[in-house]
Amino acid sequence: DAHALLRGARALVAEDDPASRQVLATQLRVAGMQVEICEDGLQALALLQRLGTVAFDVIVTDHHMPGMDGTQLLQRVRAMD
Repeated sequence: DAHALLRGARALVAEDDPASRQVLATQLRVAGMQVEICEDGLQALALLQRLGTVAFDVIVTDHHMPGMDGTQLLQRVRAMD
């Protein structure tokens, strides 16, 4: 099943809205994923710089966030690889 594929995978969630963070984290954890949550793109980028991009199997990000939006975050992540 789909949850078997996700079980144990590591997800980074970058989302500025607290309610959306909660929903995303809950859904991913129910699917069996390990979840790290960041409140914005800058926080997520700092975490990725510290741990490396290989620390996560997937990044889920909001497109519109203050400071650094999801598009900018993903551009920076791609430049890190």
